[in-house]
Amino acid sequence: MTRSMGVMLENFDQRIDSTTLEEFRDHLETSLRRREKALEKEYKSLTEDDFEDPRDIDDYKMHIEDQAFYVGEVRKLGYELCIVALYRQIEVHTKRVAKRNFPSIKERELFNIASMKSALPFDLEKLPHFAAFDELRLFNNAIKHEGKVSTDLAKKFPTLRAGEELIDLDKTYEMLLPLVQEYTKEFVSAAYKNSAKYKP
Repeated sequence: MTRSMGVMLENFDQRIDSTTLEEFRDHLETSLRRREKALEKEYKSLTEDDFEDPRDIDDYKMHIEDQAFYVGEVRKLGYELCIVALYRQIEVHTKRVAKRNFPSIKERELFNIASMKSALPFDLEKLPHFAAFDELRLFNNAIKHEGKVSTDLAKKFPTLRAGEELIDLDKTYEMLLPLVQEYTKEFVSAAYKNSAKYKP
């Protein structure tokens, strides 16, 4: 394998394509906004004349409010999926890059972040934007295992309280996406730089 092949693979591996996730997010938001507008329009247009018994209007308004609440729950679930999918994409990608560059590393040594730190010949925590990747990891774990702010997440971010609802996941996703893409580039560069397989 020549160095030019190593350079080509490194360049290819540095790209994390978030197009599918972005399209999912855009379609979800478009659909949710459309539903919110329809519910708002229906709510505002209601009059007592629409009902046999004028007292029924309040019950029907409550029904529309419930539907609006469910829209918010779907939005929250959508961003939970975005965070979990982004973490999974980076996790799978970095393991693949590590296995390619360090074939002697066993699969179990890439099982989690602690084992990867020990197995890799470079310091993960010193890579630029490792903190963003670690934050994404903690949010992913909190979503998957507890569905709320975990103890680990609260320890790392004292403004969050363990057991509280995970909020503003849309902002979390938007803030972390470019940072973890940069982290991935740095991870790939470090892997190829330390790889015996692709050194000149």
